[in-house]
Amino acid sequence: MQAAELGVQVDEACGEAGQAAVATVGLGGHGDGAVQGLKAVPPRDRPYVPIVFFSFRAMVGIGLLLLVLAITGAILRWRRRLYDTRWFQYLAVAATPLGFVGVLAGWAVTETGRQPFVVYGQLRTAAAASPVVPYAVATSLAGFLIIYLMLFAGFLYFASRQVLKGPPTAVYAPETSAAPHMTPVPTPAER
Repeated sequence: MQAAELGVQVDEACGEAGQAAVATVGLGGHGDGAVQGLKAVPPRDRPYVPIVFFSFRAMVGIGLLLLVLAITGAILRWRRRLYDTRWFQYLAVAATPLGFVGVLAGWAVTETGRQPFVVYGQLRTAAAASPVVPYAVATSLAGFLIIYLMLFAGFLYFASRQVLKGPPTAVYAPETSAAPHMTPVPTPAER
């Protein structure tokens, strides 16, 4: 998808974005400060703008969407309709991976926005790369993979045992008082 299709123009050659946000209070501490634009930064010191631009918008958009979802859930709970509103339940389940996607978008903003530096103005990424041979990286990656697969197998084992064991013999009664109380579930012989 091109930037123009989203209604935004990112001109990498000129160092400009079609929509600019003024953040002088956050950057300069007062309202009349100046924000240094990309034109003031030498081209060799600039990050790749489109990744930072769209990742930031994805991160903020997902955060706002999840905030609206949480407020909607709180309102439904306040009206005692949370557990009866099917559309909200489906929406909440569909939104489950959005938190992780938002974190990944934020990570992309952080990591690509600081390029080509590890420490701004002091240490470039190319100078910070360690001379590790590929088989050492592959070995450590394989070690992490094996450990995490063992943890996942252990999780599946214990989770399946809990599922096969079934629920407890008592369940919570509907909310009729401030403190929940246990009501025994009749056994098939008692029915």
